[in-house]
Amino acid sequence: VCPHHDITQSNGIPRSRDFDEMMLRHSSETGIGIDHWAGLEINGDRYRVVSAKGKEGSVMSKTKAFSPDRKGIPGVWIKKVVNGQVHSTLCPESGFVDDLLSFPATITKDERMYLCRKENPDDGPMPQYY
Repeated sequence: VCPHHDITQSNGIPRSRDFDEMMLRHSSETGIGIDHWAGLEINGDRYRVVSAKGKEGSVMSKTKAFSPDRKGIPGVWIKKVVNGQVHSTLCPESGFVDDLLSFPATITKDERMYLCRKENPDDGPMPQYY
């Protein structure tokens, strides 16, 4: 999940671009990009997209295309990697959670995982996620 998907980070790189690069490293997983003024409300087995009226976002109103310059309305994007390229589709306004998500065929360990765990220790034993 990428919150603030439509925002440019302090380093000048759009979060959407960083998220796409991460998706390429985790190519069998489903990604969800949530614009700054949007949310994904989950209630049981259902979801709905919520957004603040009158605020800017990445969804062009007429074409439903992605606007990297935030010239549209807030929304949520579903991302999948197909043949080595990230494909983004606008999330439907509501539906079943199972229709949004799928189990990945493989889980790729991020090469930075061990460094992050080392720099953020807890009081218990290291979890064995993989």
